[in-house]
Amino acid sequence: MEQEKKLVLDIPVATILKVFAVIIGLVLLYLVKDVIILFILVLIFFSVLNPIINRWEEEMSRRAAIAALFIIIILFVVAVGLLIIPPLVGQVQSFINHLPTYIKKIAPLLSEPILKGSEGALSSLSGQIGRFGVTIFNTTIGFFGGLVAIFTVIVSTFYLLSDKAKASKFVMGLPIRHKEAYYRLFDQISDKMGLWVRGQLTLMLVVGTLDLIGLLILGVPYALTLGVWSGLTELIPYVGPILGAIPAVLIALSLSPLKALGVVIVYIIVQQIEAQVLVPRIMGKAVGLSPVVIIFAILIGAKLMGLLGILLAVPIAAAISVLVREYPNLFPDKG
Repeated sequence: MEQEKKLVLDIPVATILKVFAVIIGLVLLYLVKDVIILFILVLIFFSVLNPIINRWEEEMSRRAAIAALFIIIILFVVAVGLLIIPPLVGQVQSFINHLPTYIKKIAPLLSEPILKGSEGALSSLSGQIGRFGVTIFNTTIGFFGGLVAIFTVIVSTFYLLSDKAKASKFVMGLPIRHKEAYYRLFDQISDKMGLWVRGQLTLMLVVGTLDLIGLLILGVPYALTLGVWSGLTELIPYVGPILGAIPAVLIALSLSPLKALGVVIVYIIVQQIEAQVLVPRIMGKAVGLSPVVIIFAILIGAKLMGLLGILLAVPIAAAISVLVREYPNLFPDKG
């Protein structure tokens, strides 16, 4: 008779407690995810504005520099709201109304399989565009709980910028090990986020403006809307420029093949300027992430939080990359 074999799992109590602690920690993070997102936004705004404040601080007091920068930002937002948003909304509405006409003009130029395969998508596109503004509201403002959260982000950023010295003294005074490494980690994450956001905003503005000028010269309708769209698609590496060009090319194609060719040439020239001049100068030191990592980060962010996730994906990925790189310095005893 064979002797029975028993499988005994010898798991230390400490290991079990650690597993439960991790599970509880993840649950708590999920419960306070809105607060974490607000903190990430505050950190991003701080990372973007702090280098500017530091430069201006050489000429004036820090509080005066912060006040001046916030006034400039408010004036810029008001100017955009008054000068750009109304014509942009008008163009979008006009585009929605004339979309069936453009589809009918383009249809004869498309092959039969393409036309049949895209018929359902084209018929519902107008409704999707019409709901786009509502979707943005629900996935951004609605996600935070309204204007109170936006006000919280602005005020928190203002106080963090104002009391940076106090915050650093507080961190350095904490009774924890390797606090210098933690403080250095915060600075590196802040620098990385700030470089990427400032660089990306600059790219979006320059590319969108250049495309807008080219479309205006060619006389393509909805040039402002198409320029804004091409600027926004700069968030997506490699695929973004193609997505930005497609609507402009299709609209120009509905007018004439020659005009569509002109639009293609304009977008190619702008992308060459971006690739050869802008990216090396602006984004060379920004993130240091592989384009594949950036694409997957954007996809994950879009899946989890929609438009807000797309906007936060790359800064968070950059922060995680810094954390992974600095992990041995945070826990040298385990390295």
